[in-house]
Amino acid sequence: MANDAHKKRLIFLAILIAVLLFLALDMVQPFLRPLILASVIALGCYPLHAWLQRRIRWRDWAALISTLIVFLGVAVPAFVLTYLIGGELSHIATHISDQSTREGGFMAYVQHGEDRFVVWASEYVDVEQFHIRQRVNALPERASEFLLGMGSSIAGGAINGITDGILTLVFLFFFFRDGAKWLDGLAEVLPLRRESVERVYRAVHSSVVATLYGLVGVALAQGLLTGVGLYFAGIDNFLMLGMLAAVCSVIPVVGTSLVWGPAAVYLLVTDHTGKAIFLLIWGVAVVSMADHIIRPLVLRGRMQLHIMWLLFAILGGLLTFGFVGLFLGPVIFSLLATLLAILREEMAEEPAGIPRAG
Repeated sequence: MANDAHKKRLIFLAILIAVLLFLALDMVQPFLRPLILASVIALGCYPLHAWLQRRIRWRDWAALISTLIVFLGVAVPAFVLTYLIGGELSHIATHISDQSTREGGFMAYVQHGEDRFVVWASEYVDVEQFHIRQRVNALPERASEFLLGMGSSIAGGAINGITDGILTLVFLFFFFRDGAKWLDGLAEVLPLRRESVERVYRAVHSSVVATLYGLVGVALAQGLLTGVGLYFAGIDNFLMLGMLAAVCSVIPVVGTSLVWGPAAVYLLVTDHTGKAIFLLIWGVAVVSMADHIIRPLVLRGRMQLHIMWLLFAILGGLLTFGFVGLFLGPVIFSLLATLLAILREEMAEEPAGIPRAG
């Protein structure tokens, strides 16, 4: 009778916890992106924090200093790069303004570039079927609509980005300070052996760190390759633009094309057709393909998953969850593989008290 009452209490608690957990996850969902980002940074930078904690007696101060180091490590390069990009954009705007003034205004300057492009393209295709001139004449109206929409998007994105950044730093502080204690508490609650829980933790840690290393490796490689392509194409400030390409490499789908694409268009408009074609081929065939080569190699070196499942994890995670899917996808597949291995081992064990058949 007492055993039945105990089971009823466990069932009641399990149902109540499941309902409350569902409600809690629904409330946490708006903050999922900064939470995941903070957890990724905490795992990646944990050796630094552990080193600081061994030298600083107070947990709060160690967590605060670790968070400030991460903030400065991101904010300072971002500020320098923004300053350099702002100066370069100002230089480009001045150049376009001077050119358009010499050629009778901005639209005359654009039409002059259009004429050069039409002359070149007409050697290969029938350009009249694409109505290029009509499209150029409608450019001012479309440009106005585009700039208005882009301005609203940038303003909204900037507010969301600042909010997410602040929340990420707040979450990161608590992950540094209390993360180890939370993991120990979770290990006590999970109905798994301690060594199994540690295997799960190691799988999650390895996948997150591998994905972080892959992200950094791809960014460095694509930034370097973009800079090399821009150098051979004769683009000034190729070093700064290569740095910008490294930052843009983390943007899903478009990535570094935000850098080498406009550069190729600029070369085409300024009558450097050969260099423009070279840069387009270099960007598509070399820079973009580096992502599909480097990231799986880095992940495979730290995760015991087949290359096909790694591709599913990366591409599927990206399509399903967006940018955070780059981390969630490998974590889900690695966690699934680890849990299946634990289940197989548990099922293979002989239950205590049951004799072996035969």
